[in-house]
Amino acid sequence: MGGNGRDRAELVLDVAQVVELERRIAAAGTSLAELMERAGAAVADAAEDVACDRVDWHATAQAFHEAGLHKAAPEPPLALVLCGSGNNGGDGWVAARILAQEGYHVAVMSPCRAEEVKAQPAHDAAVEAKRVLEEAESCRVCENAGILEFLAFVGGADVVVDAILAKKNLGTQITDAPLVIGVGPGFCAGRDCHAVIETMRGHTLGRVIREGEPIPNTNIPGLIGGFTGERVLRAPDDGMFHQLLDIGAMVQAGDVAGEVNGKPMICTISGVVRGMLADGTPVFKGMKSGDVDPRGEISYCQTASDKAIAIGGGVLQAILEYTGVLNAATGKNALGV
Repeated sequence: MGGNGRDRAELVLDVAQVVELERRIAAAGTSLAELMERAGAAVADAAEDVACDRVDWHATAQAFHEAGLHKAAPEPPLALVLCGSGNNGGDGWVAARILAQEGYHVAVMSPCRAEEVKAQPAHDAAVEAKRVLEEAESCRVCENAGILEFLAFVGGADVVVDAILAKKNLGTQITDAPLVIGVGPGFCAGRDCHAVIETMRGHTLGRVIREGEPIPNTNIPGLIGGFTGERVLRAPDDGMFHQLLDIGAMVQAGDVAGEVNGKPMICTISGVVRGMLADGTPVFKGMKSGDVDPRGEISYCQTASDKAIAIGGGVLQAILEYTGVLNAATGKNALGV
């Protein structure tokens, strides 16, 4: 594959622009299958750029083989590709196939069997990639996988951080890894996990809880710019969400930010869109689908919030403490090992 991804100009399009571009490309005679092949090739190209930044695996392996040191030749890098069930997932299947054909070790995880992918041309891309991967050496396919299957598939993890923020525990257990950290309500330190990070705005935000539970969920969004629940954009119906505005868009109260079954999702305050579900996401009526920041600072959309930084800092503190990094001088850590 040619070219260095860092030398290529970057162009970021919003959802509407991508849809229009695909329509024009299809009208010009280029099929969606060809577009998917190009997208997957670009992903594989970028993965090779990253791998070869560390070690030029191809050149090193070739040198060993030319010297007759076949058994000592370095193993190819492992590429883990996570594929969804739609056409975006098809791009991943294409990338996995190409990397496998280039000699890389490839592991693919998918929420469904390749044969069950319904979108086209993703279905055909997934089936073909699966065939290539199953025939290649040191390549694996894991389908219908959950979090535990994922951890086993990649060889386990030293630390598991459940930051799904579902306001409840969806199945994480303290035995999932040597160190398990829960983020927000729904976890109990010492029962579900080793530590919990407080997510409620206020004096204890980001604190590491070593025993017991964090503050319960109040279902009331935090106060920002004088507004709480008014900031949240909620789906107006059950169905597929259609995104009309991108993150960073300035809005006025009454503007329509999205639709479900033709029903508008209306902004109740003015400000900047700081959160928005992706186009095509399944939603239920009343589901949080976006939010408006009344402060109107577009730059806040490109940086982590004060809350996110506090929570992230808490997670880092827990990892450093429980793994013994902060207490290296004593030779012990919070787990007593």
